[in-house]
Amino acid sequence: TGRTLEPLKVASIICATNEALQVGGKITETGLQRDMERAIIDTLDGAFLDTANAGIPEEQPASITYGAPAVAATSDATADIAALLAVFGGDMAGAFMVTDSQTATNMALLRNAGGSLVFPDVGARGGSVLGIPLLISRGSPIDTNGGQLALIDPTGIAYGADGITIKKAQHTSLVMSDNPEDPAYPGEVVSLWQTNTTAFLSEVTINWETQRAGSVAVLTGAEWGA
Repeated sequence: TGRTLEPLKVASIICATNEALQVGGKITETGLQRDMERAIIDTLDGAFLDTANAGIPEEQPASITYGAPAVAATSDATADIAALLAVFGGDMAGAFMVTDSQTATNMALLRNAGGSLVFPDVGARGGSVLGIPLLISRGSPIDTNGGQLALIDPTGIAYGADGITIKKAQHTSLVMSDNPEDPAYPGEVVSLWQTNTTAFLSEVTINWETQRAGSVAVLTGAEWGA
């Protein structure tokens, strides 16, 4: 039985006056481009990692953590990591962990009863846990109950993506709304040419799917050392 990944798209749009672009020049344009790239990356990471993302047919793939084996964190970080490893069914040789920077910082500060660091190789920018690489993502879920620690075997994930494409336009009209298709929040149609405005569009075509059961396991509610 074959499987197909249909191309889906994520895009962001940002506007700036032509005067701002003329005064700021390349610096302003580069700053706007970085903001758009970050918006797309944060959106993708959130959709990729959020256990609550069940997906939307033909619009958004389910996260790789959705329905994956999960362990609820306790106050015993060592036991929690052991429990996470126990429910993981992927290949440990190429696996890595993903969390947010706040959870990683809390892990780096955590000490045991003897005063020794529980995670000596972890820092705010990542590191490793038991030799497993730890990556940091702004899109990794965190709330008042704590952060998420995902253990992922990438060889069990089908993933296809193009690079981020940047376009700009000055002779079009935009609906100035965060929800342009929602009738409850209608936006005003604005002509860029009439308002002396330039719009920048960034987009990426992407899709993914977990294709081998056990390739992902999740630890939720981690707030050790907080």
